[in-house]
Amino acid sequence: MSTPVAYLADNVVYVVGGCKNEATGGIYRYLHGLSLADGTDEFTPVAVGSGVYAPASPNVAGVSPSGCTTNCVVKFAAQYQLQRPALLLDKGEIYIGFGVGNGSETEFSYPYHGWLIGYPTSSIESGSNFAFAATTILDPSGTPLVGCTGNTSPPWTNECGLGGGHWRNPAVFSGSSQDCVLAAMGNGGFQAPSYGSTTAYSYCESVVSFTQSTTCNTSSSPTPCAPNGFFTPSAFGTMNANDEDMGGSGILVTNPPAPQAPQLVTFDKSGQGYALNSNPSTGGLTGYNTTDCTPSCEFAGSLTSPASGFSGPCYGGLGNANNLPCDSVFSQVYFDGYLFLWPRLEDFDWCYPSSGTFVCDPQTGKLDDDNLSPSGFPGGTLTLSSSSGTDLSTAILWGVLNPNGANPYVEPDAAPANFAGHLRAYQLVTAPSAGTAFDVTKLWTSVDKWLASVFALPIVANGSVHVPTYDNGVVVYHP
Repeated sequence: MSTPVAYLADNVVYVVGGCKNEATGGIYRYLHGLSLADGTDEFTPVAVGSGVYAPASPNVAGVSPSGCTTNCVVKFAAQYQLQRPALLLDKGEIYIGFGVGNGSETEFSYPYHGWLIGYPTSSIESGSNFAFAATTILDPSGTPLVGCTGNTSPPWTNECGLGGGHWRNPAVFSGSSQDCVLAAMGNGGFQAPSYGSTTAYSYCESVVSFTQSTTCNTSSSPTPCAPNGFFTPSAFGTMNANDEDMGGSGILVTNPPAPQAPQLVTFDKSGQGYALNSNPSTGGLTGYNTTDCTPSCEFAGSLTSPASGFSGPCYGGLGNANNLPCDSVFSQVYFDGYLFLWPRLEDFDWCYPSSGTFVCDPQTGKLDDDNLSPSGFPGGTLTLSSSSGTDLSTAILWGVLNPNGANPYVEPDAAPANFAGHLRAYQLVTAPSAGTAFDVTKLWTSVDKWLASVFALPIVANGSVHVPTYDNGVVVYHP
């Protein structure tokens, strides 16, 4: 399942596991709390999402051709969801996100909804106290509408409430008065009375924020856990149609030098970056749609073209039988006001702040001095170490690279040679600006190969670099 989260004060690590009942075919996801001392369960494992509901949108003229009119709910169904994002623990609440489960995410046959479910650590066994589904428009039978066509102008009925995927880690931003929890939703349609309205029926291709104190009834008569703000790019229809889902990189909260305010940074799978304004009080998004994108939150010089060397349309981070992959960004690192990226099939990028957003300075070819650049899927997986929080000269950027990738994508066990990974280290020399390109020095590249684990970040601790792999272990590099 996903990356677990530890709470050292209670000496517990929380982790979600899955199992299948071979007799019935039922799929279950369980939340465990394991003792850090001996690995035993601290409480009876809880079936995540069991008996969890969220309010569904009633029949809305111009949005769904038919629909429920009273007591409209969607029910969490574990067999259709995959617990992809890392767990989040904040102020005694565990947040568990779900993306696409069984079957193709483009088929209209699976009622996956992009769930975010919360449990209080003080009473986990009593059930959830937070549930949000990104898509909630139903037909009278309670089944998501099937066969709707994509639409990029009102009425926005693309996927008609079917779909919804929460892929990467949620985030917390601490405002002066309270924390706010943020999540990026993809794999489905965005539906609202109008673009720019303060409410929506479906929140896919959007970043949503919730005050940390938000709770709701998640029983069969649920109350809404409504966002306190959201941001949806105007190109949501194209993003949905081309698998350019919001939040492929997760959400990063910046910590810029004063007097700059922190921002919330994320990427869609086309490679377009967004630097969203945060509310200094609540820590969440400042409003709805365009108000978080003023004057323009979109990165200048973002990677919105197909991957290097290709021409024609692109399709998400993986490509498909007819289209090539986009320059997707799946990991990002922030340090001293700068952002570091390594998109799929591109070279390393160093982005600098400018006019409320970032300008990226890709160095295509600069680092391509052996067969390790550019990186295949999912691009360079990055982390940064430094003996100082503000001195670039002490920073070392580490990247896990696999040169081959796959197009279209195949799983690592089907084509292990495509995921032959290496670890590389760079020293940051000259920061980029409007008039200066960046400069780095390649310090070291590992000579051994292992099956690279996509999305799993290397970790630097106690002077060593720990690299999770698909080879059933962690490779550790010592100085």
